[in-house]
Amino acid sequence: MPERRYNCVVIQIQSFEVVKQVRVKKAKKQTVVSDDTVSWIGVALALAAAILFDRYGMPQKWHAAIMWTVVAFGPPTVTRRKRWGSPSFWGLWTLFLALHLLIMGVVFYYLLAKVRVLGTLYVVPFATVEAFVLLVLFSRKQARRSVQSTR
Repeated sequence: MPERRYNCVVIQIQSFEVVKQVRVKKAKKQTVVSDDTVSWIGVALALAAAILFDRYGMPQKWHAAIMWTVVAFGPPTVTRRKRWGSPSFWGLWTLFLALHLLIMGVVFYYLLAKVRVLGTLYVVPFATVEAFVLLVLFSRKQARRSVQSTR
């Protein structure tokens, strides 16, 4: 009887090591995108948007809208790096971005219709508040998923 237990333990340890080796091999094949790379992509997209807005004669106030978007969505995107592989993260991120862009359009097109120039630094406090709200919303979504997975 003790021999059987010993054999089972050895088999379990060996099977665990095989699983561990398979996981290590899969992890090595994945490409890693650094936070700096994501930040530079965001800056490049913001710069491209500003150039396009200038080219089509849009007022300078839209640069503030671009700054607001980058500051609001940068921290939640970079700090939730572990969830980048999750389609639900990107779905929620896209939903929040669409809602943000709709509100930005209303605010900057209708409410600030007579304003031609708006400093980009004036919107940073509002964008920081929005970034904090987005971080809380993403955290709540993640907390709900972890509670549901434990059930």
